[in-house]
Amino acid sequence: MLWDHNTQMVVVLSAADEEDFPIFWPGYNDGLDLGTFRVKLVQESDRVGYVLRDLSLQSLKDDFEMSVKMIQSAHWPYHCSTSIACVLDLVRIVQDCTASSYSGPCAVVDR
Repeated sequence: MLWDHNTQMVVVLSAADEEDFPIFWPGYNDGLDLGTFRVKLVQESDRVGYVLRDLSLQSLKDDFEMSVKMIQSAHWPYHCSTSIACVLDLVRIVQDCTASSYSGPCAVVDR
């Protein structure tokens, strides 16, 4: 879906755990092969209230690579339930990450 729609931003609104919501991105030293694509974790940084990941999505059929940013708000909605400011902060973070280099769709993932 990311490749087909040129989606370079993914927002994850859940914490990952082994039972209900497993990790679907690779670790630093692990490439994840998905048929005709390979996903690599380029960079990961913990921020206050969220984790920012830079991923590389590479076609194994041709020589093309796409960068994808993933913002994970692992405490959603538990720390945001009483404050609209928390929701607006997440929107601002997404806008800041996409403002300079991206204008395509954004995928939102939740349980």
